[in-house]
Amino acid sequence: MIGDGSFFMGGVSLATAVEQDIPVVCVVMNNRSLQIEREAMLKFYGRSSFCDYKISKTGELWNPDIVKFAEAMGAEGVTVKKTEEFKSLLKRALRSDHSFVIDVPINLDVPAYRPIWYPYPGNFSTRGLEKPPY
Repeated sequence: MIGDGSFFMGGVSLATAVEQDIPVVCVVMNNRSLQIEREAMLKFYGRSSFCDYKISKTGELWNPDIVKFAEAMGAEGVTVKKTEEFKSLLKRALRSDHSFVIDVPINLDVPAYRPIWYPYPGNFSTRGLEKPPY
C-alpha cells in the first residue's frame, strides 16, 4: 500500500520488477495530494500550498493516469470504481504471475491513516511533541 505521491516518486521501480519477473502488487491510495506534507502545512501555517495536484485553470483535483503509468512500466493496472470491487481486484492481483497496480481513488478530506506517526512540535518555541489525532 502506497500513497499516490510516493508512487509517483518511486513507481518506476515497477520496470525493474517486470525485468526481473517479480510479481509486485501495489495498492495506490490516490487522493491527488501529498497528504503528509499537506497535514504539516495546515498544522504549522494554517494553509497548504503546492501539495494537492490541481488543474490551475479550474482548481480541479487531478493526477496522471495511474493505470497507464503501470502499463508503461510493463505492469497490469486497474482502477477501483466501486468499493465492492476492491476485494476481487486484490485477489486477482495477488493470484497473478506478474506485477499489478490497483488505483484506489480516495477522498482527500478523509484523514489519512498513519502506520507510524511523525511527531510534530506543538509550536516552534517548545520541544513538546503532540500525540496523533487518533
